Amino acid sequence: MKRTYLITLIFLLLTINLYSYQWPVKPQDSQHGINATLGEWRDGPPIHFHAGVDINESLDSIYCPATSTVDSTELQHNWIGKFRYWHANLLQFNHGDTVLPGTTIGYITGSHLHFRERSSDTMHWDNSDALNPLRNGAITPYADYTNPHIDSIKFYRQGGSAQLNADSLNGKVDIVAVAGDTRTDSTGHSAGHNVSVYRIGYLVKNMQDSIVKPYWEKVKFDSIPSNSYFSLVYAEGSSETHFRYYVTNDVFNPDPGLKNI
Repeated sequence: MKRTYLITLIFLLLTINLYSYQWPVKPQDSQHGINATLGEWRDGPPIHFHAGVDINESLDSIYCPATSTVDSTELQHNWIGKFRYWHANLLQFNHGDTVLPGTTIGYITGSHLHFRERSSDTMHWDNSDALNPLRNGAITPYADYTNPHIDSIKFYRQGGSAQLNADSLNGKVDIVAVAGDTRTDSTGHSAGHNVSVYRIGYLVKNMQDSIVKPYWEKVKFDSIPSNSYFSLVYAEGSSETHFRYYVTNDVFNPDPGLKNI
């Protein structure tokens, strides 16, 4: 039997964060522009999640955002403590040095600073421990003053390419939403192009406006899952500025049998 439902997608962005650590560029207590966020599609090979944020500062000094301990081996890979600085030349420190906030630690060599935070002091060679520097309780101050935009929502038979009539859905379906955000902040800076949204969820109502499936948050980029889940987040046709999200896949569900329900 066919049933007609109203599916409401909810795309959320980060709001103001609680205090934790400063910006790695000066002024360290002021907001700076963000051109790319954690969890974005990145072309390969192999395709992968973007594991940090791109700060819109070029050819400038880098400053320690929080008290950090130097591991000389990791310093060779642009790590100081829990933070990694890419498109940068870092100064040399001795193994075991304690670097205090505000200390000059290097210089940006390109058009932006790629800034990554990890969950521990142990180096990982993949993105599995990457944290979102824009999450609550991390970099401060940060606020995004624009809402995300949804360009289109389409429905497909789950696991297939056959597009379904949105007015009458039945059985298991994939919801593919084309969405993005320009990340306009309190300083007026805008990325000028789509960046990844922060959280994605949905709820389902029938035509009598009764909720038949409560809000379920499918993706939350406080951290990123293993790259093996990449195709459960982004639908075919995505690119670095065009994001097509599979809203229906529960990539964080510990039960593999429930990841695509």
